[in-house]
Amino acid sequence: MPQAKLLLPYLTFSGQCEEAMKFYQSCLGGELEIIKYKDSQKKDQYPHLQDKVIHSSLKTSQAPILLACDDPVECEKPNAPFVNHNGYSLSVTAENVEEGLEIFNLLVSDGEVVIPFGKTHFSEGFGMLKDKYGISWMICQ
Repeated sequence: MPQAKLLLPYLTFSGQCEEAMKFYQSCLGGELEIIKYKDSQKKDQYPHLQDKVIHSSLKTSQAPILLACDDPVECEKPNAPFVNHNGYSLSVTAENVEEGLEIFNLLVSDGEVVIPFGKTHFSEGFGMLKDKYGISWMICQ
């Protein structure tokens, strides 16, 4: 039976990918790489998307942690959250409670608290939120 080496979330946006990935970098750290349609082999196929993101990657020193792009179809609906950001949460494990709370507070800016960050029966620090881009997160220490 095959075994997956790595599983990474790949988010799609309706034109807000660059903004969202810069926001996630400010919350999670890491190195951000952004490739726009105008710099890709698809530039002639999508002339109206030249400044949109065809691929982006947020990496830590260990590995990529988050991938994303602007969906060509969804870009026709500017500033609308991508309709399929339901049914999953991104989970972040912090080094300690203080770092977990800091990440939680950064990600929830202009978003919505689902479960306030605090002590639970399974963790010294845990919280759930939906960020301003409609992405659900679980932050745990």
